[in-house]
Amino acid sequence: MRNREVYYKVYYLEKEGYVTVVCMQCFDEGDYTEEYFFKDEEGNVLKFEWENDAIKWIIDNIEDSKIDPAYRHKGFNQKKFMKTK
Repeated sequence: MRNREVYYKVYYLEKEGYVTVVCMQCFDEGDYTEEYFFKDEEGNVLKFEWENDAIKWIIDNIEDSKIDPAYRHKGFNQKKFMKTK
């Protein structure tokens, strides 16, 4: 990971009941409940350099109904915009 001040983590929002992506800097860590960050197989908190990578992770790994509504779409589908012949 490059040395960037901003990074992204996957987080469970208990009140809303869904998983989201949070944009963070090191001083933000104390504002979150540590146990609600998602971890990899080795128990390390997932940390992404780019927001799109974090969004892709939740889309690939979390049930659609449990994903933050802002991220539930599966990406751009150009066929929706094409004229049918």
